Amino acid sequence: MAVAEFHHQPQKWQKGHRFVAIRRPLPVDPEEAKQLTLFKDNHYSYSVLITNLKINPWKVWTDYVRRANVENQFENCSTIWP
Repeated sequence: MAVAEFHHQPQKWQKGHRFVAIRRPLPVDPEEAKQLTLFKDNHYSYSVLITNLKINPWKVWTDYVRRANVENQFENCSTIWP
């Protein structure tokens, strides 16, 4: 896995933002691999996060993954308790 950051101001945005880019090997699980939508090649998937956090790029990614997993746990609970 590789993580990098860059600053960019897209057209029509009033200011620049911090982008964190993540490259990771494609997951073995086909369902998980199907969810990767930014773009992918034969070996890697890529994701980009926009953040205002003042922490290193790797920490931005690990914090994001942890929060995303919590959302999945809530979704699983809703199937148990309607």
